[in-house]
Amino acid sequence: MDPTRRKQVFVLALVIIAMILVLYEVLYYEGQKAVSPVPPVAQPTPTALGVKCYDSPNYFAVDSGAGSVLVKYKASASQTFPCAYAAAAGDFQTPSSSPDFFLGFAGNFLIIDSGTAPEPRGLIVYDLGTRQQVFNDSYSSPVDVGTSTVTYWSPTSTVPTAANCAQFGELKADGLGMVIEEYVTLSLPGLVKTGSGQYRCSPTQG
Repeated sequence: MDPTRRKQVFVLALVIIAMILVLYEVLYYEGQKAVSPVPPVAQPTPTALGVKCYDSPNYFAVDSGAGSVLVKYKASASQTFPCAYAAAAGDFQTPSSSPDFFLGFAGNFLIIDSGTAPEPRGLIVYDLGTRQQVFNDSYSSPVDVGTSTVTYWSPTSTVPTAANCAQFGELKADGLGMVIEEYVTLSLPGLVKTGSGQYRCSPTQG
């Protein structure tokens, strides 16, 4: 075979080998993709479930949704805070002795729903100036928190009977308890509770 022909054969052999190597790499790469696990899709960072925030000119409340309330004191009415339960120096937190939930601000007072039982539930008032609990009562909904008053249904000591409770027989047959409640108004800052003379009979759990 002449040198020219030999060179052509050699070059052709190199081209064929190169093509075989390229084909091998392609097939190997595709095979690896087929057996490799699919990388997980990036997920957004979850936010705290149940957290709710409430703003007033002087305070910012964060209800954890898990039984505690955090209050931040604002330097100005326009100051803002992130809606996250993150306590810092100078903040006020309700005690952890029982589950607490935000009901409202009434001026410099924090109104809290407290407890785990069905209504009537605990109604607690904190003075945010002194950071002290100043009032404690039981209440049933609806509750209305105004700028200087809180109105709600409050249990009385009156014993339910067929005469003062229209559904007495029905509730007793269902194994439910009963309570006579009066619609009352708590005035702030004097903490004076005044009855309206309006009553109702409400079921209770046993």
